[in-house]
Amino acid sequence: MAARYATDTFTITIGGASHLVVVGAHRDSAHGAVTGNPGAFTTTPLAVPQIHPRLAGYLAAYPDAQV
Repeated sequence: MAARYATDTFTITIGGASHLVVVGAHRDSAHGAVTGNPGAFTTTPLAVPQIHPRLAGYLAAYPDAQV
């Protein structure tokens, strides 16, 4: 299983519930958001200028946070 990073913000239905994925979010390759929308993820972390600095700080502090 490899880490995947979201390239855009989107919502996806997983197990009947809506799941929000924000740009730059870290998910495991087996996560439902990755398997359901693999084109929206990359194995390369996004550069900080591509995302809001506050979001970058949050993702650095809580890399495995589930929203």
